[in-house]
Amino acid sequence: MTIYKQLETKNPLYITILDNGVTLQVYGEYALGDDGKVYYHVGKEDETGELFTVGWSCDISCAVVV
Repeated sequence: MTIYKQLETKNPLYITILDNGVTLQVYGEYALGDDGKVYYHVGKEDETGELFTVGWSCDISCAVVV
């Protein structure tokens, strides 16, 4: 039996399409694009401390909060 940690998601959480047409399979803080690149989550925190998605970037090496 193989046991996965919560961060080692075997199946994507959801699939989304970026404005540039790239389809992402989202696994949490990172996503795999149909262009072969790894994308990382870019988030923003509001006044109440809630985090929401600003976008996804393949030009960074980890998820960031701006």
